[in-house]
Amino acid sequence: MALVVVATTGDGSPTSLVWGGETFVVIRKPQRWIARNSWWAESVRAPRGSSAGLLEPLVYRVEVQSISGAVLLVDVCRGECGWALDEVSPR
Repeated sequence: MALVVVATTGDGSPTSLVWGGETFVVIRKPQRWIARNSWWAESVRAPRGSSAGLLEPLVYRVEVQSISGAVLLVDVCRGECGWALDEVSPR
């Protein structure tokens, strides 16, 4: 997963992201869900009292467009270290 910079609305939905030095703008309403991590397969233990987002991260699937016109479908998730790009598909 690559770290990305994400701008959001007041409710936390992504409006744009910067990845690889390029800015992408969200062009369709994001789809939101909570993922389930395989906690039993993780080699790192979570510190006591850490947020529930470690086990069930919030994920957004967004269709974005670059200034050059490239359209991508991406999954971004918000974690303890910021936003991460999880999956990218060309449209």
